[in-house]
Amino acid sequence: MAENLSFVSSNKLPPQNIEAEEAILGGILLDPEAITRVRDILVTEAFYIGTHRDIYQATLELNVSSKPTDLLAVISWLSDRNLLSKIGGRNKLASLVDRTVSAVNIDALVQLVMNKYHRRQLINVSGEIFELAHDQTQEIGKQLEKASSKLLEVNNSAISSESAPT
Repeated sequence: MAENLSFVSSNKLPPQNIEAEEAILGGILLDPEAITRVRDILVTEAFYIGTHRDIYQATLELNVSSKPTDLLAVISWLSDRNLLSKIGGRNKLASLVDRTVSAVNIDALVQLVMNKYHRRQLINVSGEIFELAHDQTQEIGKQLEKASSKLLEVNNSAISSESAPT
């Protein structure tokens, strides 16, 4: 009897939380200390929305240069690199600030966004493992080793972000 394997691609939206991403960015734009609380935990790739990655990258680079991460500084940074219109212009940044009350909960929001990111990584790795399992040109032992290594990378990334100091 054949095994019932179901690897049908899903129409599900990948794990993400757009509102949390926006609240994090708004918090960084509002609170000059917020970036220092999140920069060691939150990776740019964790943002599901590409424009959010661009905005976060701007704040990281401003912070590394010991410059403020406020609304005007980020607008200037993005404008200087011809990215301002790509992210939605000044209005996008202003709306992030307008909808954010404070950066008080930013640590919890960062954990939420990182959790969604790790779930997306797990989905990607499972697809790679699926393809690997169908490649019959390699020895199964090597394939299992590769699959284990890929899962271990996601696991270690998730563990390090959860245990990072805040």
